[in-house]
Amino acid sequence: MASDIDKGNFGDSARNTTVYDLKSRNSNHVFDGAGENIQYYSDSESVASRKSKTRYINPAIYIEPVESTHSVTSLHTDSCISDVTPHPHSSYRSNSTPLLSGRGSSVSSGSVKRKSCRLTGLGNVKGLDVDEETPRFDRTYREDRPDTFRLSVASISTTTTAKEERERNEKKKQEAFKQWLARKDQEKRDKARVEKMKRQVGPTPSQEQREESYRRWLERKRTQTERQRAEDIMRQYRHNEQLERERNKRERDKEEKLAEWIRRKEEEVKAMKTREERRAARAAIEDERRRANSERAYRDWLRTSKNKPLPVPLNQGELSMRGTVSQMYINPIPWQYPT
Repeated sequence: MASDIDKGNFGDSARNTTVYDLKSRNSNHVFDGAGENIQYYSDSESVASRKSKTRYINPAIYIEPVESTHSVTSLHTDSCISDVTPHPHSSYRSNSTPLLSGRGSSVSSGSVKRKSCRLTGLGNVKGLDVDEETPRFDRTYREDRPDTFRLSVASISTTTTAKEERERNEKKKQEAFKQWLARKDQEKRDKARVEKMKRQVGPTPSQEQREESYRRWLERKRTQTERQRAEDIMRQYRHNEQLERERNKRERDKEEKLAEWIRRKEEEVKAMKTREERRAARAAIEDERRRANSERAYRDWLRTSKNKPLPVPLNQGELSMRGTVSQMYINPIPWQYPT
């Protein structure tokens, strides 16, 4: 049975694994400080094979024996290398491949905290949640045991996350749906075009059928022309009726306005005559009153005039003392008859 490393079930690939095929044999797992990037070896492998293997988890991470040269770990500082403790069986170290990292001689994770453990009794692996990034088991961590190897990971993972994977899958689904929709639309258009061509292509009619069709067409045209002519006549008749109704309405309006004007003028003349009559009556009454007053004053004067003194002439000397005025009107020059 090949190990999970040979199957590719390690690192981020372990998230997508739905079925675990693990036996009850002892497997040694090594976790880093975050509990990610699991690597283990089987007890059945020989020490020489484990020492000589350099395994690549992904293009940015590889595993090599601790006893090998440190030339391929140039991305790590000396402090990181010194943390590795050789093991009697074998010790492995995971490093970033220098050709793909491209970050020089210093890496953000300069010092790596290392943990090692041994997991046994994996019979209930199938009950775990497959969405968990790293399987967790209630086992005791043991340090520096003969059946334990060490794994140190100091790299920037280039694997795609689950979110990016879901986004890519969603985009692929959308593109596939759009392609399917476009294909269905094209099929509908092709089907409609074929149906249209089938309707257009028909049997060739005979001479009698063409003549009969022409006669029916003439009959339809004649009926249509007569109907159109009748509609035009009715339309003109309705238009004339409308014009006549409007003309009659205008005449009635004019007559009504004229009658209203005449009535108003008659009322004005009548009112004017009434005012004149009233004015004449008032004038006659006033004249009668003045005449009566004059007559009454004259009668009073006649009645009282004989008791009034005669007028006395002034500036006439002795004649002024007289009680008559006849002398005042005597011509001083006697009248001379013409000779």
